[in-house]
Amino acid sequence: MNNIRFSLRNTKLSNTIIKYTRVIRSSKKKELPIGKVSIPKVTLPKNSRGYLIIGLVVLLIIAGIYGLSVFFSVNPKAYETEDASMFRKKTFDSSINVLFIGFESRLNSYKYIKYLNVVSIDSKNSIFKIYGISPNFLTTINDESVTIESLWNNITIEDNTPKINAVVDEVQRFSGIRLDRYVAFNTDDLKTYINNSKMTDTAFDTASFEGRLFTKGDILSGDFLYSYLFDKTQDRDVLTLRQMNFQKSLFEGIKGPFKMTKNLIGFSDFNSVFKTDLTRDEYIGFLMNLNSSDIIFSSTHFISDKFGIASADPLDASVSPDYNLIDENVNAYFRDIDIMKEQAALEVYNATDAAGLAGNRRRFFQNLGANVVKFGNYPTSDIQTSLLYVPSKNVDLFKNNIIMIQKLLRGNVKITFEEYKYNYSGDLILVMGKDTENI
Repeated sequence: MNNIRFSLRNTKLSNTIIKYTRVIRSSKKKELPIGKVSIPKVTLPKNSRGYLIIGLVVLLIIAGIYGLSVFFSVNPKAYETEDASMFRKKTFDSSINVLFIGFESRLNSYKYIKYLNVVSIDSKNSIFKIYGISPNFLTTINDESVTIESLWNNITIEDNTPKINAVVDEVQRFSGIRLDRYVAFNTDDLKTYINNSKMTDTAFDTASFEGRLFTKGDILSGDFLYSYLFDKTQDRDVLTLRQMNFQKSLFEGIKGPFKMTKNLIGFSDFNSVFKTDLTRDEYIGFLMNLNSSDIIFSSTHFISDKFGIASADPLDASVSPDYNLIDENVNAYFRDIDIMKEQAALEVYNATDAAGLAGNRRRFFQNLGANVVKFGNYPTSDIQTSLLYVPSKNVDLFKNNIIMIQKLLRGNVKITFEEYKYNYSGDLILVMGKDTENI
């Protein structure tokens, strides 16, 4: 009996030894192919995963706080002046006209305008309209005829007004287009921006310069793009069209949530190159509206050298303006259909000592579609506050015309239903006082 038990025990022991021997043999390391590495699997404790998630959340919060702090510190810089706040013109609503103006700097602080585009921002209809102006036209400064190109060097400032503001005011007077803000830059800085941002543009026409031929639709970049925009051998109207097309490409290049954020938090060269008197809120609104707006321009709507008489001297590029032709083109591009539909007859009178005020303001009104039936001087010139008489006592009949007048006079007008004491034939009678001499 004991022998049997011993035998059974030996048999079980033998089987166990054989079994474990096979396991040991089968578990020997296999040689890995050359170049393969055996990476042990690491399993984090459950608590460690929680800490990792918390850490990521904390980092996101810190990044968000930093982004917000930079966002709220956005402070656009004006052109050659520390503080533009006291020189900004009042705007009546969110729709504004911004003058993009490019200067070529020369010795002794001389500057010459080589780039001039009006950008009309219609936030209500989500449209950015571009309108070019040739700087070859003559205008009158201190009783002398000078070109818009050389305005900077000929304007004299009597008070502490920045010269850039005086330049913008003169372009406004010449063009008959209300200008609310400016974006100014030096052309050398623009060249640096084009190269650093790797900006490209499509050729608007066929061009040959620097030994290369470009046809319409070719991609331009770097120094070639800059030369294309400011080619001194080209006709000025051709350059104006090229610069209008470039303006659109410039805007397209900063559209999109990511690019807009870069501009807002200062991670872009755009802010350092383009100086503006836009307020902080206006600048943020400008970028946000740009992101959701259509950008348009017309190859037939710009102030062309053809709208005047060119100098007979082949070395003189100046042009004497024909304001009828200029206003006709401006009106065709900027007129407001809602203003025209009301068919309000508007009378405009100058009750100040400023000569020619009524005639100049008439251009602004007509270029937006208003029907000015009379204009001239008011019997007295001591009116302080501008008055808009509404004989019908019903502002709803001409609400779009009234809003247009308020915009152009920057809110400096009082609507009155009092009886107008002189003969009139208009539906609206505007008497401009001293508060509207400088708009």
